[in-house]
Amino acid sequence: MAKLNKAGKTLVYSTYLGGDSSDFGYDIAVDNLGNAYVSGSTTSNNFPLVNEIYFTLNGFAGFLSILNATGSGLIFSTLLPGNVDFISVALDSTGNAYVSGETVSPSFPITPGAVQATLNGGDDAFITKINPSTPLVTGFSPASGPVGTAITLTGTGFSKTSYVYFTNGKKAPFTIVSDTQLVVTVPTGATTAKIDVYVPFGKAQSPTAFTVTP
Repeated sequence: MAKLNKAGKTLVYSTYLGGDSSDFGYDIAVDNLGNAYVSGSTTSNNFPLVNEIYFTLNGFAGFLSILNATGSGLIFSTLLPGNVDFISVALDSTGNAYVSGETVSPSFPITPGAVQATLNGGDDAFITKINPSTPLVTGFSPASGPVGTAITLTGTGFSKTSYVYFTNGKKAPFTIVSDTQLVVTVPTGATTAKIDVYVPFGKAQSPTAFTVTP
């Protein structure tokens, strides 16, 4: 991925994007903030992911990655599994990304009410709409406590929380108080860990670990 200045004579930034196998970028779109959305396909098990929707690679997968305006980091990067090639990407005015391509997978992720819910044989085309907006956890209190403790998370983007996990794999009950506040209960079996908050199109992680006490 590379950005040139208006005169086309100087690199503003230039970077690799990929993992330890084959990675292909097919299309790019830029939003009104200068963030670059790149679509393509990968066979890399360690393709860089950030706030991902899907992270499993089965043979090869499509990817959508968003590089920030300075080219210094990824804002969002996800796979879409099922032997998928992302051929093109387009954006709307609110930041939703529309990717299209081809797949041979009968297990390609389909949403309720889809026009076509099954693979009809051979290579089928697809169109997928992705909202890459993700929550942000800025802090929580208390910092420690036993199983059953109610933890208040502060941040943004909590109103569409789907589920919450401690990073040791324990799913935690939660209550949405507002878009900026979430109350999470320490689940049975949890150990000291960071807290992951999942929304339909991404996740956020607490900046530090919650300490589970006896």
